[in-house]
Amino acid sequence: MDAFTAKEYASFHLKVLDEHLPLAVDILGDIVANPLFDPEEMTKEKKVIFEEINMVEDTPDDLVMELLTEAFWPNHPLGRPILGTKSSVAKFKREELAAFFREVYRPKNILISAAGH
Repeated sequence: MDAFTAKEYASFHLKVLDEHLPLAVDILGDIVANPLFDPEEMTKEKKVIFEEINMVEDTPDDLVMELLTEAFWPNHPLGRPILGTKSSVAKFKREELAAFFREVYRPKNILISAAGH
């Protein structure tokens, strides 16, 4: 399983053998239906995000793209960095994540697709 976040969507994807598909769908469904938002895991993930922000700041191409996007979309969610800022990540609370998740991760907003060969 892997996941990533883009400006307008998040993606969770799995690669499994045919015989493991039912279990994979069950696991993914459980993650979406019953997220834990474990405080210890959130603390670990914040550290990862801080490192990712540092990498963006140390990579001129990435930093210029962030600044350009912010200038093009001022005061708009599309103008904000996907990773957030060090300040916003530091202040982020479990309750905020849970509220956002309840608001956004609803059946009407979820698209499921499958491919095989």
